[in-house]
Amino acid sequence: MKPAQGLTGPRVAFRVLSVNGIVNGNGNSPRSLFVTRIAWLFIVLSALGSVMTTLQGVLVFTGFFGAVPATMRSVSPGLQLVLLGALCWSIGMLLTSLALLRRRPWAHRAFSGLISLCVVVLAGTLVLGLLHPNPLPSDAGGNYLLLLRIIEAVSLVFPLLVCAGLVWIWIRMQRRNVRAEFSG
Repeated sequence: MKPAQGLTGPRVAFRVLSVNGIVNGNGNSPRSLFVTRIAWLFIVLSALGSVMTTLQGVLVFTGFFGAVPATMRSVSPGLQLVLLGALCWSIGMLLTSLALLRRRPWAHRAFSGLISLCVVVLAGTLVLGLLHPNPLPSDAGGNYLLLLRIIEAVSLVFPLLVCAGLVWIWIRMQRRNVRAEFSG
């Protein structure tokens, strides 16, 4: 069998194997581009989340330069636990996303679990926001009251959209061909 003109040697094999995605390290099965993109997306987001929660933790734990108002210092123990949990989740997601990129067998289950945890937390946030809305100040001016209503609407819509996106990713990650990429 004669190769196509201009396509000889390893390039032919690479193009044949990489029709459906990036070639796996052992060259046997292609890697889906979806998993690679999701892994990179979560690497970037979780790295940013780790940096942000670390900086917020420094502010809350130390009262850095008086930047934390007295009202926040009084709820500091609960806030410290929330920030510590967010930092642990961000670092865990970063490590899991790196393993997902490398197609480690445990990474698929860990990634699915962390996404499920995030969906549960965001859904809880949404339910709490609906059941216990913060009262808007009655003495606020027209434009300020409008701004507060917009912020209130965004704070309810944002978790809903993020949950929908995470559920879509979770469903796509459960497909048979994606799961096959992680079989050891």
